[in-house]
Amino acid sequence: MASVARVNGFGNFVVGSYRTTANIGAVLVTVKNASNAAVDIRAEDDGANEAVEAIMRAVTTLGASFTDGAGGTATLLIDESQTNAAAIQVALRGLGTDVGPNDIDFSGTTVAAASTLTAA
Repeated sequence: MASVARVNGFGNFVVGSYRTTANIGAVLVTVKNASNAAVDIRAEDDGANEAVEAIMRAVTTLGASFTDGAGGTATLLIDESQTNAAAIQVALRGLGTDVGPNDIDFSGTTVAAASTLTAA
């Protein structure tokens, strides 16, 4: 039986990158103040009207993971047909300079499209 040799790879999945076959995007949020310094938001995650809740209210997410560290980072899963990293950055910076009981400054917050996605 004759066969055709496959010469082209399967370009859908590349090791070391983030790929989806739906409109599910991932973004990395880094909460930063006006001086461009990352802000620790760990004390702002367990009550009403705190920074983590403010993020979740400002961005319609499909899922979210907040890092347990001082770097103020979170990975958000979003519907890319509805929003993107640039729009989310504008929304989060618009939260202002006194979010939550610890007056977290969001004015320098950055949001970047994820290049990888890792679960631990």
